[in-house]
Amino acid sequence: MLPTEGLKGSSNASLANVVAEDFSINLGGLGSDLYRAPGTLGENWVVTDRGPNNDTVLASGAARTGFPVPDFSPLIRKIKISGTTPQVLQTITLAVLKAANGQTTG
Repeated sequence: MLPTEGLKGSSNASLANVVAEDFSINLGGLGSDLYRAPGTLGENWVVTDRGPNNDTVLASGAARTGFPVPDFSPLIRKIKISGTTPQVLQTITLAVLKAANGQTTG
């Protein structure tokens, strides 16, 4: 099991000030990608999920997916597994791109 850490701390550790507030929401799980690091034993590159989300209905009646921490974006992590204990060796934050109006673009 990976260590418990907040979305803000996990993102900002590799790219400062990406997440201003995480409302005490912890980093969830890993996404669907796993790649064994070439030439190493027990080291893998993984991608986290994109953060918590919920179904939202806008005032217009349109359905959307809402993100309580919209500034969080997935992390690429290199982990090493020794026995049953994983250790995070490196974290790369995927920067969130925003349009001039503040809307997330990617």
